[in-house]
Amino acid sequence: MLKTAISNTLSFTWKLLLVLLAVAIVHASVNAYLEIDSFAHLLPLAYILNFILVLLSYFIIMLAKAKGSHSLGYLFLAGFFLKIAVFMIFFNPHYKADGEIIPQEFFAFFVSYAFCLAYETKTIVKILNKDDLN
Repeated sequence: MLKTAISNTLSFTWKLLLVLLAVAIVHASVNAYLEIDSFAHLLPLAYILNFILVLLSYFIIMLAKAKGSHSLGYLFLAGFFLKIAVFMIFFNPHYKADGEIIPQEFFAFFVSYAFCLAYETKTIVKILNKDDLN
């Protein structure tokens, strides 16, 4: 059980890392072109935290799947709420320090969040659909 969850998560980790690294490079390049300070808007932290949170969420879902749990949807939803909570706790106070959240701040978090969520969802749906066919 645990071995399967770890194996699935390791495979997922490398693929997510490559995808997210490519997205981060493009994102940082666009910021540089537009003369936006990525560090002031916590861009590296957003990518790192989203990466870690998605891995944690994915591992918990794979572990529950291996144990035969029927609560995978609820676990996915809990992961979603955890990611939003992290934004509200760590990013929102920094972004609202000047009284408003500007688009550069919003996109610093949201781009990595959206790509991580889309990739995690695609991968989990693919795995669950494959299991349904067997």
